Amino acid sequence: MAAEEIAAEYPNLTLAQVYAAMPYYHANRPEMDADVAAEQAESDGIEQEHLSQQRRGGVNVRLWFVPRPPRTGQVLT
Repeated sequence: MAAEEIAAEYPNLTLAQVYAAMPYYHANRPEMDADVAAEQAESDGIEQEHLSQQRRGGVNVRLWFVPRPPRTGQVLT
């Protein structure tokens, strides 16, 4: 991907910032690629766990239960 394409895809980065980052990436490419691969593997694992829970119907009920605040004048016991 060209620097211009990266800058267009990430509008919060200037073209100068993209060009400044490129020497670091190329000097550390094996470590950078390993980090990206590890993050992708972790993301894939989380996705698979989520899909597995959905298939088993194991959605955590606590995620759906939001307690309501007491009504005015209501006494909590």
